[in-house]
Amino acid sequence: MPIPILFSSCAKSFCATLLSALLLVSIGTAAETEPTTQAAKLLFSSGFEPGSKIVETEKYYQLDIVGRDKSSPAGPSDWVGDLDEHDQLGAFNIRFDTEAPGGAYARIVDDPTNSGRGKVLEFWLRDPSERQKKGRVQANLYGGQPGNDEITSAVKIRLHPDLGVLSEKPEAIDWFTLQELWASPDWNLIGRNFRITLGIGKREGAGKKLHWLIHADEAGKGGKDFWKHDTADRGILASGILGEWVTLVLHYKKGDATSGRLRVKIVKADGTEQEIFDLTTATMHPTDVAQQNGLTHHNPMKLYTAKTTVDHIREHAPAKAAIIHWDDWHYWAGNAYDLYPAKATTSKNGASFHQPAEAGFRGLNP
Repeated sequence: MPIPILFSSCAKSFCATLLSALLLVSIGTAAETEPTTQAAKLLFSSGFEPGSKIVETEKYYQLDIVGRDKSSPAGPSDWVGDLDEHDQLGAFNIRFDTEAPGGAYARIVDDPTNSGRGKVLEFWLRDPSERQKKGRVQANLYGGQPGNDEITSAVKIRLHPDLGVLSEKPEAIDWFTLQELWASPDWNLIGRNFRITLGIGKREGAGKKLHWLIHADEAGKGGKDFWKHDTADRGILASGILGEWVTLVLHYKKGDATSGRLRVKIVKADGTEQEIFDLTTATMHPTDVAQQNGLTHHNPMKLYTAKTTVDHIREHAPAKAAIIHWDDWHYWAGNAYDLYPAKATTSKNGASFHQPAEAGFRGLNP
C-alpha cells in the first residue's frame, strides 16, 4: 500500500533539499497473516547537530534538549515546537539515576570514531544508584495521548566496545535495556503497567557472548510476564556490532496475540540488514482496558541495567563506565520499517547515506 511521507528530514545538511517533498513509496503487498498497517508520517528527526542543545531542568536528575537542528531547517526537527508541543507524542526529556556527583550524564559530543558523522548524543554511566541498585540514562517521550497505535523509530546506535567485558561476567545478564514502550502506565501501581523491553543480555557463564532480548511484562514487583524472546540460540549476537555504528529500527503495532506486531532489525553501514525479531504477538495488556489505548510512553534511547552490571564494567573496562552513542533519530507515526534497508549512496562530502530504492527518503548510513 502506498505510504505518503509527509515530512522528510535527515539529520545532515546534504539532505535538506528533500525535506519539503511529498514522496510516495510502495512497500508491497503484505502477507495475509500480517496485520494491516497505517501510512507513515515523519513526526520528528534530529542528528544532534548545532542548534540542538542540552539544558538543565528544575529536577536535579533530569535534562532536556532544546533548539532546532540547523542541519535540517525545513524538517520537523525543533525539539520544543515539533516534539514537546506535539499534540500526540508527549514531552521529551533525559533522566539519569545516580547519587554520585558526575556519576552519570548525557551530552552532545563529537563522534568518537572520527568517521565524519558530526555531533552525536552520548549516554555515560559510571556510578549507579546505591539505593535503587540500578542505574540509568534514558530519553523519555512521556505523556502521549491514546491513539498512538503504530509507530516506527529508527536511530543510529554505537554500543561502546568496552561493553564486551560483560561476556566475562560469570552471572547471567537478563536486562540491559536499550528501548522501552509503555501503554498508559500508572507508576504507583504494581502489576498494572504493560511494558515492552528491548535490550541485550547473556547466558550464565564466563565467555558467553551478548545477545538480544525482548519481553513484555507488567512492570513492577509481582507483575506477570507475558512473553519473552532472545537470540542466543539463533546465533544473532549483539557482541558482533560492538564499536560499530548501526541503525536500530523498531516497528510497533498495537494489537492482541493475532493482530499485534513488533519488528526489530539493525542495518549496517553497507546497507545490509539483520532481522532481530519479527513477532506477531500481544503488544497491549490482554485484560486491562486502561492498558489498551496504544503507546503513551516511550524510551527510544535508553541505558538501564543492574548495579552489578555497571560495577563489572567500571571495574574491568578501560573507559570505566557504560557508554552508548546515538545519532540520527527518526520517529514516525505508522509503518516506516520497510524503508530500510537502503542502497548505500555517497554524498558530496564523502559520507554515506541511505537511499531506499522505493523512495526519495534519505537517512544517514551508520
